[in-house]
Amino acid sequence: MTEERFYTLAAKMLAGEASPEEEKELDALVTSRPERQRELLELQQADRDLREFGLVAAALDTQQTTVPADRLRELKQAVRTKFGTPAGKARIQVARSTTLLERFLGRFSFASLVIVLGAVALVAGLVLWRANSKLRAPLEQSGSVTGYVLLLDGHADLRRDDSVLSIKDVQRLKKSDTVDLASANTRALVLIPQGEIPITGPGKLSLEQLEKLPNKSRFSTSQTERLRLALFEPADNLAHTNLVLARRASQSIPLYSPLGETASQAPLLLWGSEAGKTYDLTIIDELDPGTPAWHTSNSVPPLRFADVKAWEGRALRKSGLYQVRVSETGQPLSASTYTFRTLGENESRGASSAAESLMRAYDLLASDSGRLGDVFAELAALPAPIANSEFALRLKLFALGQAGYREEFEAVESQLQKGNYRSSRSP
Repeated sequence: MTEERFYTLAAKMLAGEASPEEEKELDALVTSRPERQRELLELQQADRDLREFGLVAAALDTQQTTVPADRLRELKQAVRTKFGTPAGKARIQVARSTTLLERFLGRFSFASLVIVLGAVALVAGLVLWRANSKLRAPLEQSGSVTGYVLLLDGHADLRRDDSVLSIKDVQRLKKSDTVDLASANTRALVLIPQGEIPITGPGKLSLEQLEKLPNKSRFSTSQTERLRLALFEPADNLAHTNLVLARRASQSIPLYSPLGETASQAPLLLWGSEAGKTYDLTIIDELDPGTPAWHTSNSVPPLRFADVKAWEGRALRKSGLYQVRVSETGQPLSASTYTFRTLGENESRGASSAAESLMRAYDLLASDSGRLGDVFAELAALPAPIANSEFALRLKLFALGQAGYREEFEAVESQLQKGNYRSSRSP
């Protein structure tokens, strides 16, 4: 429903029919999902392209004339006045146009329409082909990750060459590996580039046998294809996969949770911090300014919502829109501000295994849920050895790319390239 609303509001903005309230709602939707900024820019560019094609087509039906120099200067100034956007302006400005389709189709003859639409189809085909090639080509190179196994219940071993390794929550797989499931109570999930394979014990399955089993693939869109690259692409090639969608507007303090949308009415509060410093946080209800703000001082991350005594009995409401402000204690000018949404359902989870937290983080990313803050919260709950496993770091890498945190993305990318993670042979 949120996606449908986003496109409806974007269309009304392009047509110049959006009310001030709808413009504010669109801004909130864009803020909650970084990738929507890219989509809006693409829609704006498409609108400009259509106008340009309309002009080209119209020119095909008219006799060529020379525009007087003074008139040309006037036209250029009019275009700058109408469509120019000041550099660095934070709020996304969407070019408005009335009856775009009508204007586009009404300016030229059938013959020129065929030419223009043919050109559009050719350009679109080339763009899609190039994008698909960029996404898929790297996985065809050597050095790709073969797969992972997540142990959900019971006990399982990994037989590799002449060694037997006890699987601890998650392990990376090699071609020669065999997964040994101890009993009927053992459940595991194998992730390979082709998809997901749930398996149960008892029994032994080589990776070659696993690859022949039916699998469920969620790598069917450009978004989930990027997730596949983040999980299986050789670490040295990650810099060339365009996993950072758009750089988030510069903020002195990065916020990880809540971010985008959250299914929790008492979300984990997680932000970038420096050792020895404490922070002040304020949460404001954007839809009901009369609601008293949630405020806490001298805090360090991660901060559980329920641990703030002043917030006891004051959970966030469902389907809300909130602004969170975080600053160093005593340094109000260091403040960074973010907007997030609470969903219509409240998802409250108790203690779980590390593998289940990893699985939930993977599910949220694979379903393109927009709940980036919930992903970071799941990863933050992992014990240190699992949090530093290759699989967890690659999930974190992808989430950072989706959030537009380039510096943090590059730090994790460097960690993976240097092999600074818990290996499959770690206890």
